[in-house]
Amino acid sequence: ITSERVPGPLFKIRPPLRGLGALERPRLEDALTAAADAHRLTLVAAPAGYGKSTLLGDWVRKCDLPCAWLSLDRFDTQPARLFQGVVGAIQAAAGPFPLPGTEAVMALDQSLATDRAASYDLLLGALEQLTEPIVLVIDDVHLAGPALAAGIVGVLAASAPPALRLVLSGRGHPSIQLERLRYGEGLGEIGAAELAFTRDEVAQFAGSLGQGAEFDAGSLCTLTGGWPVAVHASLSALTEARTVPGGITKTLPDQPPLADY
Repeated sequence: ITSERVPGPLFKIRPPLRGLGALERPRLEDALTAAADAHRLTLVAAPAGYGKSTLLGDWVRKCDLPCAWLSLDRFDTQPARLFQGVVGAIQAAAGPFPLPGTEAVMALDQSLATDRAASYDLLLGALEQLTEPIVLVIDDVHLAGPALAAGIVGVLAASAPPALRLVLSGRGHPSIQLERLRYGEGLGEIGAAELAFTRDEVAQFAGSLGQGAEFDAGSLCTLTGGWPVAVHASLSALTEARTVPGGITKTLPDQPPLADY
């Protein structure tokens, strides 16, 4: 990939590095794979602290399909910037795979023409020539705001050919109208209920942070509702207590850290 194809900072088109000690979640990776195999569009929606980006980053690095990644920010409310990011991410993923049909994608201009529809049609036409599926993961879609629905992401959600598997991730449901997909061709969905830690995952995570087999993972799971960030904060508090003279090492707080948040 030449530098001209990079849509701004490289971190926007690369999945985030996993945090030290982050829990691997094969059940969710399998669910994502099944959703991407079965549906043109998959939505991963949950409040902050549910590990969406970490999960998707792990999944992208293990996925058998070419995967494009785009992290959105508050400036992606601009249609031209969003289009540039989408095309650049797809080109970055398609470039290392010289498969039949990628030539049209690689030849696309990342600049959005004055006539938006013309640029959108060119992208859709290029995607129709793909002979093998490619995944486009767009993270933090909530940062694009209402502009998401009227821009290229809304167009791809509504009209992209089956070769493009679109995965949208963010806090809450995006501004895109999804009812036709949900009750028509189908929509993959992973929400907070699925992303929450199970009792076994809490126990596994606690063990990785030094808690013994006697640790009451069920109580912490109930206390936090499995909210990953609260589980992590609670376990970190217990771990830190070990270093404080007289610190409590086994007693959970009356309410989890971040409960008000």
